[in-house]
Amino acid sequence: ALGSSLSGSGPSIFALCRSEAEAERVVEVMATAVRTEVGLECDRFVSALGAPGARVADPNCD
Repeated sequence: ALGSSLSGSGPSIFALCRSEAEAERVVEVMATAVRTEVGLECDRFVSALGAPGARVADPNCD
């Protein structure tokens, strides 16, 4: 993974990966760690980042 983090407002962890194949491996490792270390099962979701990324929707909005 390029990096990972824990969300500040909810029980979510995420990782940024170079490819979908890498993301699939990382999500399994993360889920195994949660199960082993915390004793919880978790939902898993792999998704591409939204393109074109952040942008200004209305430049005249205050």
